[in-house]
Amino acid sequence: MKKTLGTWLVKGNYSGRRSIKRGKEERIMATTLKEAGKPVYHKYQNIMMIRAWGFVIAIASFLFLYIGYKIDQYFGTAPKFMFGLFFLALFICIGSLYQEARLRRKEV
Repeated sequence: MKKTLGTWLVKGNYSGRRSIKRGKEERIMATTLKEAGKPVYHKYQNIMMIRAWGFVIAIASFLFLYIGYKIDQYFGTAPKFMFGLFFLALFICIGSLYQEARLRRKEV
């Protein structure tokens, strides 16, 4: 069997047999197979990333808040280190989130 470039496409299906389709119908079938072949968690990948970043921001800010509180107790300064480290954690986490979002936007 001779196939010419652009007119005949050979695709494998799930049963192991090979079928020959043409043109627009093949493109529609290929996109349907790609979507059907993806695991379910690929649909929610972005939501899971945002959820993970929420946990990172919350844990880092409370950890830095606690460390700042302990430093303030040791040196006798009231809320200076506590607020300073808290805002430092927020800026670092949000900056990292922004960098990852920029990288993901380039992929799309």
